[in-house]
Amino acid sequence: ICLSISKKPCNIRILLRLSALSCLNICEVKTVPPCGEKIFDGFLRGGAKESIDFSRRATQNYAKIYRRRAYLFDSLAASVHTILKWAYYVKKAGVPVLYQVTKNTFTPTECLPSDGLAVGYITVKELEKIAPVLGFSTSTVQQCREEVRYFRSSIEVYDHYSFGTIKRTTGDENGEDCIAIYIKRGLFLVVDIRDSDGSTRRAFEAVLRRFPASSVTLEKLIFAFLDAMIEGDGKMLEDMEFALSEPEEGILFNHAEDGFVSFLLNERRRLLLLRNYYEQLIDVGKALEENENDIFAEEDLRYFKIFTDKTERLERNVRSLREQLMQLREAYQSMLDIRLNRIMKTFTALSAVFLPLTLITGWYGMNFKGMPELSWHYGYPYVTALAVAVALICIILFRRKKWL
Repeated sequence: ICLSISKKPCNIRILLRLSALSCLNICEVKTVPPCGEKIFDGFLRGGAKESIDFSRRATQNYAKIYRRRAYLFDSLAASVHTILKWAYYVKKAGVPVLYQVTKNTFTPTECLPSDGLAVGYITVKELEKIAPVLGFSTSTVQQCREEVRYFRSSIEVYDHYSFGTIKRTTGDENGEDCIAIYIKRGLFLVVDIRDSDGSTRRAFEAVLRRFPASSVTLEKLIFAFLDAMIEGDGKMLEDMEFALSEPEEGILFNHAEDGFVSFLLNERRRLLLLRNYYEQLIDVGKALEENENDIFAEEDLRYFKIFTDKTERLERNVRSLREQLMQLREAYQSMLDIRLNRIMKTFTALSAVFLPLTLITGWYGMNFKGMPELSWHYGYPYVTALAVAVALICIILFRRKKWL
């Protein structure tokens, strides 16, 4: 913790000396032996790497003198040696720690192995420091500096390496992440451009646990990382399918809520993002499968084929959900049309009921002198009874026709 906070070389030397003194005090050593003096002098001279190697040898030799404490002392010395080695790698010019694939595990390494396989997860700032050493183009580093805005990106193939940017999403715009990948013979490098929820980092850690180090290859590492990016998407799409089936029942029973239109728009936009995301991954998988710069072994290209097929199935599921969403929207529009037709039919029937009454009132409203009903004593009750009878006849007729 102190080494990660400290930045001054003098502080690091003091901390190294205190660490060695702590080991000696635990072993109940009252005086510092000559070998210990050499260790401290080496630390103070600033020769960190040489002092680390010498401290390992010196502490092992010194443990033989105190045989009763040998096991404890050697264990503590090994722990201190490991901590100092990590501190040396981290502090030396800011070079990020890569993982070298050995026979049994993934071990941190300072530089690329000459004949092995290495994998790394770094930030953009760390990429800027190591890009000239690895021979990466400045244009690719510039793309990493600028946050990816579009899904329409694919793998750029160079002579000795391949580069690509990937925009991740789960359908929510606030959760969009951006990464870049460098693929070189014996090297797979992931650059963290934006990781809002730490999912990219967890996917990378899952890669290191998926395959045993004894049988891992560059193709398997890339396949495991890309596959971790779509892990759980099948269940997510299945949940979306069930979520879209519930409104169908509401439309069927005429119980659609007021916020149904906004729900459709949000789901449509989410499916659009997922479709673009999967199409992007399909392009990446096919570009890797083509193996244009002969980085991969021919017998291991099948892993990219497996990933591409899996992503295409997810893309087809998204396409099916989009069609289901369109059908749901059409059904909702049909429900609105049917509801509007019912209202218009009711108003039409009422207009038909009052149309004869309008004719009667208009007929006797002419007020000609020759009309006998105008001077008849029972003229008003007669017209009233006629209007009520006509209205009742129309209502009964419309009810039988089920127009009302």
